[in-house]
Amino acid sequence: MGVYRFRSRVVAFRNDFCLTCNSRQRAVQVRTFNVLSLKMIPLIPVGFWKRWQCVSCSRNPGYNPRSRRRFALTLAVLAGAFAAIFWGLPVEPSQAQLWLFIRFVSPVVIVAGIIWAIVSERTPKDAERLVNVPPAADITCPFCRASLSPTDWRCVNCGIRRK
Repeated sequence: MGVYRFRSRVVAFRNDFCLTCNSRQRAVQVRTFNVLSLKMIPLIPVGFWKRWQCVSCSRNPGYNPRSRRRFALTLAVLAGAFAAIFWGLPVEPSQAQLWLFIRFVSPVVIVAGIIWAIVSERTPKDAERLVNVPPAADITCPFCRASLSPTDWRCVNCGIRRK
């Protein structure tokens, strides 16, 4: 199961701080028509979606590749599920060593995952990320070089908006 994106179109641009590039970059807002697909066969239309994308690395500027907080929490939840299963079932005499090992290691993994999630690098909110980034001050469209309308800062040729 995946998402297939039709009719990709740039609709806006802004100055942004990309956490992947770790620098100020130009970001564009891309509008697509998304469809849930199975093995590249479109199944369920989801509708039009917009997302911001860094011009230099093509990733979401708010994605922090150095943060593993979600992975650590997922690890803790899975270890909790394994602990509940293995502590709830009776011990088989032929596999007693393995079951006891899992019973005593699972709580250690839970605690380690929670500690890892607490000390891992936090991903800043959009407002925190953009506080030191000056807004875009372009008066011409960076894509087609036409002038931007001063009323709503929209390109008169391609319709891209400055945000």
